[in-house]
Amino acid sequence: MMRNRKAYKIKQRNSNTRTPKRILLIKAEGKNKTEINYFNKFKSDTINVVLAKGNETDPENMMQQLVKQYNNDDLGDNDLAVCLVDADFDSSKDAQLKAAEKLIPKEKNIKLIVSNPCFEIWFICHFIYTTRNYTNTDDVLKYLKTIIPDYEKNSLTVFDKLKNNGNEDDAIHNAKKLEQYCLTNQKKPHTVGFTPSTEVYKIFTDFLRH
Repeated sequence: MMRNRKAYKIKQRNSNTRTPKRILLIKAEGKNKTEINYFNKFKSDTINVVLAKGNETDPENMMQQLVKQYNNDDLGDNDLAVCLVDADFDSSKDAQLKAAEKLIPKEKNIKLIVSNPCFEIWFICHFIYTTRNYTNTDDVLKYLKTIIPDYEKNSLTVFDKLKNNGNEDDAIHNAKKLEQYCLTNQKKPHTVGFTPSTEVYKIFTDFLRH
């Protein structure tokens, strides 16, 4: 079991021992690189960001693959594995999200992170709190472009734009407010109707800043 874990260890300077980095294992939908490009910027001397294998696109199979790799790579209490899912106004995902949740072992540090309708809600939260009623995912991207005019999916520079112009503290605060807004309006978490919202803030409060 420890064989794979060694790949995530770094050698301490002037030491013959190896100290493991904390691992953030990410499972994103298919070949979607937006999330990976963003979180890769959080690599440091103490944190390693790892992309889970596979090109699955439905939440249940994504989570199944994530749990498998979590176990194979021998991740522990100091690590975090996240399954990043966009609700995408796709009502069929309600059942898929429910099935994915059931696959999470209670004793494992694995989270289902849903953005509704898409991950870019997290980027918007860096600049503004809005309960805007989006009609589709393209509508979210169109609105984001009013804030970041040159934004493109899978961008390698979005982290720098957020770091220079956005505010991570505001993003966490606004994401929490959106969550409370949805709950107050009796919307059910991890369903397509829980919109607009994003649980990405939990990666920061539960891991990156913990």
